[in-house]
Amino acid sequence: MVHKGVRPDDFTYPSVLKACGEKKDLDFGREVHKSINAAYGHRWNLYVHNSLVSMYGKFGELDTAHRLFNEMPERDAVSWNGIINSYASRGMWKEAFELFEEMRLAGAEVNIITWNTIAGGCVQTRNFKGALELLSQMRRCGIDLDPVAMIIGLGACSNIGAIKLGTVIHASAIRSCFDGFDNVRNALITMYSRCKDLRHAGILFKSIKTKSLTTWNSMLSGYTGMDQSEEASFLFREMLFSGIEPNYVTIASILPHFNRFDSTLIDVYNGYDYVHILLVLVY
Repeated sequence: MVHKGVRPDDFTYPSVLKACGEKKDLDFGREVHKSINAAYGHRWNLYVHNSLVSMYGKFGELDTAHRLFNEMPERDAVSWNGIINSYASRGMWKEAFELFEEMRLAGAEVNIITWNTIAGGCVQTRNFKGALELLSQMRRCGIDLDPVAMIIGLGACSNIGAIKLGTVIHASAIRSCFDGFDNVRNALITMYSRCKDLRHAGILFKSIKTKSLTTWNSMLSGYTGMDQSEEASFLFREMLFSGIEPNYVTIASILPHFNRFDSTLIDVYNGYDYVHILLVLVY
């Protein structure tokens, strides 16, 4: 397009910068940046400025991304979300948390993606109460929890045994029909299991017609976490008979609870690598 003499505009540059970020083409991205400087100097359109911040963030060039962010004469929610996500994607939660607070103090609108990013960061840094407080603030701001927020909240509840809050999130999931989502149901099973409520975990597990490996693992970890080895053994056998192949998470969950040779497993999965590993480690 440029070779034909057609001049890029404020709509062209964001698309090309996004493509550079997706393709991880830093060299071409810098060439586009130079082209923008040549065309506009430093009086950039907001969308172009946001795209530059986002692109450098994807490259991990966070110093450049933050410098460009600081140079913005005006910022919108996309500007804040872009720089926060840049730090969050690199696990730099301290910087992400600080920017989130600055964003709120600046009165910028916080969308649910950013709320979820920061709440998820709290879970990753083991600030489980902080994650639940953020979800509570979301609700006070009139933002309904989406499936991602519910999974984050259930994960936090699982880690601190907050079953009452977990049941509140469960009720919210039912009202919004998100309880039919596989990831939400698995998070619910895990939450009830870790909170030592295997009855409700079992009810949810049995209500799922097509169970994924994650669903089986969630229920297995519930039994093993409560030292119910017989139930775990029975469920593991049932999983194998249903045609679901275990993974390392399954083996790590059940291994400490098998202390004898189980010929049924050999009959079901003769020659299967995981069973060989299981038997070797047991003996």
